[in-house]
Amino acid sequence: MIVSLETNTLLSNYEEVVNLYTFNEKFSLLPIRILHVISNCVTNDGIRIQEIVNKLSKFYDTDSITQSIKILLYSRRPLLWIDHIGSDDRLEEESSLFLSEIGHGYLNTLLDDLTYVQECFIVAKWNSDIIPVTIDIQNEYERLSSIIKCLRVAFDEDYTSLKNLGKESFHLITKRLIQKTVETIITLNLSAGYQQIFSDIEDLLTYLIAVKKVESAELEALLYKTQALRLA
Repeated sequence: MIVSLETNTLLSNYEEVVNLYTFNEKFSLLPIRILHVISNCVTNDGIRIQEIVNKLSKFYDTDSITQSIKILLYSRRPLLWIDHIGSDDRLEEESSLFLSEIGHGYLNTLLDDLTYVQECFIVAKWNSDIIPVTIDIQNEYERLSSIIKCLRVAFDEDYTSLKNLGKESFHLITKRLIQKTVETIITLNLSAGYQQIFSDIEDLLTYLIAVKKVESAELEALLYKTQALRLA
């Protein structure tokens, strides 16, 4: 069951949604990396599977890449489509992949949706001591604080993967994710504990800007706004 953070109402249409923030139940940005590689293809001929593997194998293993492609391709509402497939549903290296309309929808809208992010993060398995093992989903502070901690860990994986994949061809996925998530959180009608939430957000943004030297006018503006809200 998914409950909207903004309206506190049940979102039954999320039942068939694919969790793009996991691979084999563990947190991973691999599925999103695959979608970005395909989305950035400049030709109308799609991109060959082998080319995707070559681009991503600097950080991810080949089996994980191909398995993730299959999940995106064979989900109930496919995010990809393929121009040719071998016998026994075997992926051919020379086959080309394209984003489906649904795949475009995930990239352009759903990945930054706070309710989607919350649900994906909560069910993921995290390899980090700062992520709580259990949270009270009805507790507003615990829920949002957990999301902020997850964003910190997600950024660290993103930052590490970018060093291996190369900044020339790839970008930080989590920069936009953090920006959009923080923008939504600070507009919520928060109750008890809201000042601590602003403090948690301030710590996250300071880590990105001052420690990791992420250049973003949007994140800097959010940091100043969050500091003002915390002191109000």
